[in-house]
Amino acid sequence: MTLAEKQRILRRIYGACERCLLAPENPFTLDNPDVITANGNKLYAIYIPTYRENENMDHLLRRLYLSQLSYGYNMIPVLLAQDEGTRKILNNSVIERSFALTSMSIEDVIKFVNQESPRYRRFKHFSEVQGTQYLSYRRILQLSEESHKDYRTEFAPEGLRGQDYVVARSWSTDNRRESKSFQKTQIGFLATVEKKNKEGFRSAFEQLMTVAFMSRFNYDNGEIYPSGMFNELSVLNTNWVMFDSNFAPNAYNQMLSFIGLAPVSISTYNELEMIFEKYQIIRNHVVG
Repeated sequence: MTLAEKQRILRRIYGACERCLLAPENPFTLDNPDVITANGNKLYAIYIPTYRENENMDHLLRRLYLSQLSYGYNMIPVLLAQDEGTRKILNNSVIERSFALTSMSIEDVIKFVNQESPRYRRFKHFSEVQGTQYLSYRRILQLSEESHKDYRTEFAPEGLRGQDYVVARSWSTDNRRESKSFQKTQIGFLATVEKKNKEGFRSAFEQLMTVAFMSRFNYDNGEIYPSGMFNELSVLNTNWVMFDSNFAPNAYNQMLSFIGLAPVSISTYNELEMIFEKYQIIRNHVVG
């Protein structure tokens, strides 16, 4: 789907819905729906799969569940698959269980959000999962802020290597997902992304975000549950600037922290060990 085609679809939805917001933003994640619209006291989120989400449905599920965790319990997710290449998405049982409606018809989507009163089965333990995720986000963001001030060294990823890649079970297929940028060390979990070629960086970064989020949660029948890795700290060692001149976290730093990655810039195992020790101190002080 071209950008012009997508814009045409968005304009059509906007014109047909009384209360509608295109390309919404929130302070926790860049994984947002394409449209948020309201009907009475119901809030609907409409997702239009991207090319990458069509190729890897776990990317779409990451966007769905991260936005649900950041927007709240009452959001009703709707999937509009307008591209012929996304037809396989509609035949996936995991996708069907994760969305209140999946359709290739704009008319069906507009009717659903304007006229229907759907009963959407929600997370049984959504509030608990959301609260746990937010508390973890606060800890990780604080760690990233403090580490950025303490360890402003030369970015040297070649000096930090892990033993094994982090592997997560795909939510949408029977495959295993892994990122060669995400490894386990003797100290903890370390991801490394160096911003070089734009396209190569985007692909590697997208894969890393999905594996990092999936490693923190298990998926079962339309719900996610914290996994054994949820309380384990994962840091992202990167030369990609995550802060402004006042060391305040920007949207990208917050996004990564909400996924479960603490952006840092380090060059030695000693610095890595000090970061993990600092995190234990923060965990003892940051409370809900």
